[in-house]
Amino acid sequence: YESLLNYVVKDGKVDVGPGLAASYKTDDAKVWTLTLQKGVKFMDGSPFNAEAVKYNFDRVRGMKGPPSARVPAIDSIVVVDELTVRFTLKNAYPVFSENLTKLFMVSPTAAKAHSTADDPWGNKWMFDNAVGTGPYKVESWVKGQTVTMVKNPDYWGGWKGNHVEKIILRF
Repeated sequence: YESLLNYVVKDGKVDVGPGLAASYKTDDAKVWTLTLQKGVKFMDGSPFNAEAVKYNFDRVRGMKGPPSARVPAIDSIVVVDELTVRFTLKNAYPVFSENLTKLFMVSPTAAKAHSTADDPWGNKWMFDNAVGTGPYKVESWVKGQTVTMVKNPDYWGGWKGNHVEKIILRF
């Protein structure tokens, strides 16, 4: 999974920079406009776009679990166009950009396909499955033992230089 923004080192200092969002702006820390990266797809082939961002925030707020604590009071989320989303917060929140580094985007298509009446956000399925936009995808998972991840050949960020083809985490 990936987040809309990432921490980056700039001029020797840690700052917030691009992730799935190529850029962001705010004039008053209340209205935040994000421009998303072009050509990003989730691992299930569905597009990552402004609608997906809105769905993810609606999902986090609807679940009312621990991730929702990272979301300030939002007045509205507007899909401006395919690659632009605007958040209007109820109050100015200068660290909203930092919170965007901690919320990971999941495929709305996958979540909706696995939702049920008692699990409208597909959480039970998402607990055991991963459908994000990241550079590696889960090949296999043996709970409590190993997770094997392989390089995502369709990764939107590209693959320059040498990279590990497979990662095996042992617990």
